[in-house]
Amino acid sequence: MPAGISPSIAPVEVDVAFGRLPNRYTRTSPATP
Repeated sequence: MPAGISPSIAPVEVDVAFGRLPNRYTRTSPATP
């Protein structure tokens, strides 16, 4: 896991951070930088 991601982060947010979800979802997710 990247150092910037907390182990307590939600699994869905982790998926977004890793770019495994559609871009249209990541654009609206608070997990994006």
